[in-house]
Amino acid sequence: MGDQITTSVVIIGAGFGGLLLAQGLRKHNIPFQLFEQEQLSERPKGHRFRIGEDGTEALYATIPNELGDLFTKTCPKLIDPRPSFWDPKTLAKVDILPRPKRPGRGPCAIDRTWVLSLLSLGIEEHIHYDKRFTSYELVANSVLAKFEDGTSIRTKLLVGADGIHSRVRAQLQPTRRLVDMERQMIWARTTITPEVERRYPDWAMRWTALLDQQHPTRNVILEPIMWEKNLSILSNGRLPSQTNYIYWALSSELPTHTPRTIEELKAFVGSITENWDHDFCSLFRLADWDLAVRARILSSKPDIGHWSGTNGRVTLIGDAAHPMSPQGGLGGNTVAITAADLSRTLGQSGINEESIIDFENRMRATAKEALDTTFASAKFMWNGKEWYEYEEVENR
Repeated sequence: MGDQITTSVVIIGAGFGGLLLAQGLRKHNIPFQLFEQEQLSERPKGHRFRIGEDGTEALYATIPNELGDLFTKTCPKLIDPRPSFWDPKTLAKVDILPRPKRPGRGPCAIDRTWVLSLLSLGIEEHIHYDKRFTSYELVANSVLAKFEDGTSIRTKLLVGADGIHSRVRAQLQPTRRLVDMERQMIWARTTITPEVERRYPDWAMRWTALLDQQHPTRNVILEPIMWEKNLSILSNGRLPSQTNYIYWALSSELPTHTPRTIEELKAFVGSITENWDHDFCSLFRLADWDLAVRARILSSKPDIGHWSGTNGRVTLIGDAAHPMSPQGGLGGNTVAITAADLSRTLGQSGINEESIIDFENRMRATAKEALDTTFASAKFMWNGKEWYEYEEVENR
């Protein structure tokens, strides 16, 4: 690594967007290397997200046909294409106008661990773990990507797919600021055990959103993630088996004291749901708390901005480019669409300044539509405000 251009594309980040792009490059026979700061681990890598009809079509168009067949064969079963809305105290149904259905296959409920395992198949030798990106340097007609361990690699194109705290974005857009959505999210899962099946109500065993009408800033979105057969058997041993679970994401105002331990997190959830339906709250009492994650919600403004000075040698995709509130339900879908677009662009038009600029212009339009919809959704989900009413914050 170092002096010579050793690959056409370097991707920073082995999340959904980075791996999907990598599979697209593989399909187009474009050399690449992918670097991930986390160590390789069998621990579950997050929980669930959704991609809609257009995102599903983008994914199928990007990955090799053999992987597409495996995706279809091993995807968690879809219980509901659209969510139902309820009040968690009265269990009265809340009428919400559904989004229009788009053409295409899907939507799909995506288990993150499953899809990352699937999208890693066939490219394992190109993925480098425990490699923390620090900065890049423009050198002649190439980019030198540098890592914390002192190594570096030269490439024609550097793609930042390193998430909301992107180091690539921090250098590419040093003055860009996100907005603080003034709330937190707790993501967790509850394994579907015999006890859960006894205690948890049947009416909620579907894609469901519970909106607290007395405290409009509080809600929970949940969905069962279930496979009809053992994943290892379905994939002939290529994918690890997974356990059926109920995914849930509890959104609320920021607490006075930030929960920092599992016990504090459990106590906080118990305090804001104490008047909710008792049977439903078995979801929280029986949760796999060691896998729970809490985060303050930040978002891009609808205009993700421009960047210059790299001559098309550095770009962004996914949350590195357009982070958004997860409760809009469009984050993963937008990642799929833009990663697929970049893959297709490089395959058809090559790596050059014009093709990258064209891609970035399309990504800005796609991201703006999704972000506008997400901010609008926040108004009825939890009394959200206009994006320009939130405080701007640095995010590095």
